[in-house]
Amino acid sequence: MGVQGRLQQNVGQLMSAVCASMNIGMRFADYKATGGPRIGNKTPDMVCLTATGSLRIIGEIKTPWIGVHDIDKAYKYGRHKFRHLLGQIVEYMMLADIRYGFLSTYKDMIFLRQIELNGSWVLQYSRPIKGSTAA
Repeated sequence: MGVQGRLQQNVGQLMSAVCASMNIGMRFADYKATGGPRIGNKTPDMVCLTATGSLRIIGEIKTPWIGVHDIDKAYKYGRHKFRHLLGQIVEYMMLADIRYGFLSTYKDMIFLRQIELNGSWVLQYSRPIKGSTAA
């Protein structure tokens, strides 16, 4: 819960305030606090909701001290490890029929988007972004 709480405090609350100040009808929240339905047999860690309460983005937060959760290392050196790391968040996105997602360890973050390309669904992903990156 420490990593999830930290991300919600330092990213979710900040982004919700930014959206509110710009009249963008979205807010970030701990999924468990939304009272939303379960997705599969689990619930994601963080979500972005529209003003009407619809899911827009699903987030999964992993602990950074577990070696297999190292997003940057898996991205650079291990195609199989990288796919395995993305498995849970991609499953949530597919089950909830959501196009956007993210995976974070607070140390690193990667953004995901599902698009339809030539009649097939394709997953696009960003390069890992370090938590220490300045805007």
